[in-house]
Amino acid sequence: MFRFLTRKLKGEDAKKGEDPYANLEPELKVHAAACNNDVKMLEKLGEEGIDFNQPRPQDGYYALDSCAWSGNEDAIKMLLRHGADPSITLQAVVGAASWGDPDLLKVLLDAGGPVDQELSNETALRWAVQYGHEDCAVLLVKKGAWQLETNQEIVLIRAKGRRMRKLLESIAQADPDRAADCVVPPCCPPSCSLL
Repeated sequence: MFRFLTRKLKGEDAKKGEDPYANLEPELKVHAAACNNDVKMLEKLGEEGIDFNQPRPQDGYYALDSCAWSGNEDAIKMLLRHGADPSITLQAVVGAASWGDPDLLKVLLDAGGPVDQELSNETALRWAVQYGHEDCAVLLVKKGAWQLETNQEIVLIRAKGRRMRKLLESIAQADPDRAADCVVPPCCPPSCSLL
């Protein structure tokens, strides 16, 4: 669906000078504009009274979900100003954490996005660690994700494997009882001495 909307907005399916939003229903206009960081169109839709907290009918995603996966911080800030609620999103926090955008992630969390949001049975914290976005993982821990994490062991294993010292330090601070588990192992196993 996102590919269709992007093609439509870029004019690949439209004639020159034609409004790329012309044949879209209002809820699809919102998502198309969100995916393409079209703040001007989002502002126009907001002025027309569009509710940015209505999910898209075919999949239940919200405009904030679309923005986060597209990395569109300007559009997210505009949607938040117009009342979009990050606490009801399905994957906006996970999207920002997965794509490694700490500024976008902070904006969503500060506005009430769920720090423990999951996608495919993986939390935003686990997604950030899995994709090597240590800055996002540290931010999530600072916002309380470690205490809510249901699989702390896998986070520790992945963080150690990726040698994420800052993350392990932040976990040790958040959970002093686990500080001993937050040590990066040596790079190489002890070598054998030759006779």
